[in-house]
Amino acid sequence: MRLAAALLALSASILAQAEPSLDTVVARMHAYLRDYARHLPAMIATERYDQRAGSGVRRQRRLLESEFGLIQVPGDTEWLGFREVRLVDGKPVLDSASRLADLFARPSATAVQQARRIAEESARFNIGPVFRTINDPTMVLELLDPRHAARMRFSISGTADDGRTQIVRFLETGRPTIIRTRGLDDQPAQGRAWVDAISGQIHRVEAMVQPASGPRNFTGTIDVRFVHDARMGFAVPASMSERYTNRNLAVVSSGEATYSNFRRFIVHTEEKLGLP
Repeated sequence: MRLAAALLALSASILAQAEPSLDTVVARMHAYLRDYARHLPAMIATERYDQRAGSGVRRQRRLLESEFGLIQVPGDTEWLGFREVRLVDGKPVLDSASRLADLFARPSATAVQQARRIAEESARFNIGPVFRTINDPTMVLELLDPRHAARMRFSISGTADDGRTQIVRFLETGRPTIIRTRGLDDQPAQGRAWVDAISGQIHRVEAMVQPASGPRNFTGTIDVRFVHDARMGFAVPASMSERYTNRNLAVVSSGEATYSNFRRFIVHTEEKLGLP
């Protein structure tokens, strides 16, 4: 009995020593994101996005099919995601233009502004009472980016079933906040990230923000899951879910998006855009 107790105590001690500290896990996550940005200079995917809003006779549903772009522009390390909506409930968008190729071919400071305009324009297709541009997988990458480390408070809230993935909580404490309203009001974020404690790879991020202020104050939750893509050679967003609740915690709108057919955009030396 004494030997068994000693062995159990020794095993617990070894596990405690082997488990990385919070600082180590966060540092590995930040290193992973820096490397991830190098893998992801410009990438595009096909997005299928099912939205719902309201209830009863006022219930709405909308299916958007879009080209979704993810990019980090040279000289500006902000994560940018934007959708060009091509079909709404199966019907072509008449004013849809192929601006992704031009944006990727000429990345610049003006391209950042263009990407934001595309995001604003695509928001007109969202249904529900909440105007939003946070329904974007790159939003969670932006929140966790190492350049925002000083504005975030991190803690470990548990370990996933595989014993290797740590659940890292984050709480934004810096001002101005990363996400703000159109009136530039602060909207602090908080949430959880499922992080491989050894490699720093992010498997999932659930972030909560308040995208609107005033008497109709909504809380938004964005949940993004990442999976390894064999063709790309690294993890990509596989799905995103969103949920918006009012002060009474009633869901006023929600949605799920899935992503497929990831491919890189490459600018050739003769300045023509092509796909590998």
